[in-house]
Amino acid sequence: MTLAATAAVAAITGLALPSAATSQDQILPMLVIAVMLSIVFSGGLIPVTGRIVLDQLSWLLPARWDFAASASTVDLRTIAPLVPRNETLWSHASNWWLLDMTVLAILGLVMAGLVRWRVRLQ
Repeated sequence: MTLAATAAVAAITGLALPSAATSQDQILPMLVIAVMLSIVFSGGLIPVTGRIVLDQLSWLLPARWDFAASASTVDLRTIAPLVPRNETLWSHASNWWLLDMTVLAILGLVMAGLVRWRVRLQ
């Protein structure tokens, strides 16, 4: 279920970025920047929890909640001993998993609304 939600929100994100572009030349750089930001702010590559600016910026990206929901599902904090212990979003508990999935769904709905607003018929 986590991977299906991740795929759906990633597809909606893939639609939202080009819908916000004003020309075709802007689409590729936007996608590259979005992928790089997703890698950095997911919390899997570098820890973002507890870092003042990084933590708040990561809340706005679906990658943060995708990775947190997947980590909560597989109990990543138990499987991988080098994972930071202060990542509460990764806790293997139903309330944390539901929070991760709810925020992911909200971000997906917001992006779908953005796409609908940008691509509406005149």
